[in-house]
Amino acid sequence: MIHFSLVRWSIRSICVILWCGIFFLFLYIPSLRLLFFQKPSINILAWPDVFNASYLADFEKETGIQVHVNFFEFNEELLVKLRTNPHHGYDLIMPSDHMAQLLIKEKLVKKIDTAQLTFFNDIYQELLFHYYDPNNEYTIPYFWGIYGLGVVGSYFSRLPRSSWSLIFDKNIVPSCVCMINDAREAILIAAQYLFGRIDGLADDEYELIKQLLLEQKKWVLLYSDLQVEYVLGSEICPVIVTSSADIAKIIRWKSDIHFMIPKEGSFILIDSFAIPATSTKDAYVYQFLNYLYQPTVFQRYVDRFGFFSPLKSVSTPHFDETVTVPTENLFKEFSFFRADIPEKKLHELWIALKA
Repeated sequence: MIHFSLVRWSIRSICVILWCGIFFLFLYIPSLRLLFFQKPSINILAWPDVFNASYLADFEKETGIQVHVNFFEFNEELLVKLRTNPHHGYDLIMPSDHMAQLLIKEKLVKKIDTAQLTFFNDIYQELLFHYYDPNNEYTIPYFWGIYGLGVVGSYFSRLPRSSWSLIFDKNIVPSCVCMINDAREAILIAAQYLFGRIDGLADDEYELIKQLLLEQKKWVLLYSDLQVEYVLGSEICPVIVTSSADIAKIIRWKSDIHFMIPKEGSFILIDSFAIPATSTKDAYVYQFLNYLYQPTVFQRYVDRFGFFSPLKSVSTPHFDETVTVPTENLFKEFSFFRADIPEKKLHELWIALKA
């Protein structure tokens, strides 16, 4: 009797274990499959207006590497994501030049093996070895352009002279203007207008910049970097501070829009790819970059987003070659948004303006 009870108990125990095993497999097989059979992938953090995830289907089909794209709107947002979370999971990022300098300084990005890049010799040398990456060890130029003024020609009886006074001088300013929504860039544009330089700003000069921007606020309709096409296309505002890439998008269908480079001097921006220090997928990243920088592929991005091409083999439409082909003289005429503005000063001035 005891023997029979023991056998029956053993059978029940085995049945319970089997059912628990089946239940466990039902719950966790998807996770186990992902663990052992997960497709190769990379995660990209990029600007929304110069990169399109829908163009990547051919790469994924060709290589089997899935590309997950997330977007950010400000360089500071990119910095926070990398600073605060060491497990952020990004394998490729797109900082602007001054942010790339900070990321390199804080060792948040790693050196790039240019020997693995099939296109590197096709990049204009004039876009390499700048202040933010003097040995060009950490960055690969992707987007570059020039800042200036977008002007609705029909608003004026004749086109005004190209000057920052169009947005700062109350005696010349039209009914309203749209201003760039970036503290560093707004401050340095104001400095260029007031002093003809951006370096070595003293406290009293920052105060003059603050007063100028506060006065300008009276006729600023909008602070924005993302609504250029709408603002100019609808003609609700005749003058806007913007980049050549934003103008390139609209002049394709609206011929009355003009791009002016102010006589006081303006700014060049280079956005680059960089690999976060924590990424373990360098091989996949290099495969992706070699695909993206193929002339036939890269031309689609230039045509779609209007930025100036970093590749000698890819042409930039809608603009004269005197500005779309980088030269040593061109870089002498323009500045980077590179001045070392104290972070406290930057925040105080911007809060005063936006309050």
